[in-house]
Amino acid sequence: MTNLFRGALVALLVIISAFAQDTGWRQTPFGPAWLGPGPMPSLPTAFVPPAAVPALPPFVPTYMKGVTVKTLLGTFDVNEWYFADTPTALEICRRLACAFVFLQAAGGSGGPNSYSESERWLAFRDGTPSQNAGLIASYFTRNPEDKFPGVALSLINAVLSPQRPKLISSRAGL
Repeated sequence: MTNLFRGALVALLVIISAFAQDTGWRQTPFGPAWLGPGPMPSLPTAFVPPAAVPALPPFVPTYMKGVTVKTLLGTFDVNEWYFADTPTALEICRRLACAFVFLQAAGGSGGPNSYSESERWLAFRDGTPSQNAGLIASYFTRNPEDKFPGVALSLINAVLSPQRPKLISSRAGL
């Protein structure tokens, strides 16, 4: 027998043995699925659905209290929404998949004004300009998750999307 004939015979035997052992069930990314042959066997009557996953409590941002700015005219309270506390900044960073949170002097560097606290800012991996964590968290304050599920995150993404760099697809024509 020639090598070509032997190879074809082996391939045919492999295919026949695969069909002989075929149970009809295939593993898919969503779990086992019936793909034939013939009608699907009935499900067991003792099927019990999995327990529901408990919902996470709604995210409520918190801010640093008592932040002041000292100017030539005196000392004044500032808008707390510019000053997210550490847990809030980290949660916003997690939700937006940013790289890290860093501290930045409020009002920039230099000048006659000085702030009692630094602002927390979000740095992104994709080149999106850094954002003030407190201002981003304020979307959740104005649109509480328990009253308006998903609204705050949608608004944040709408605000950030024009600033995000366009991703270049590796496939031609896209």
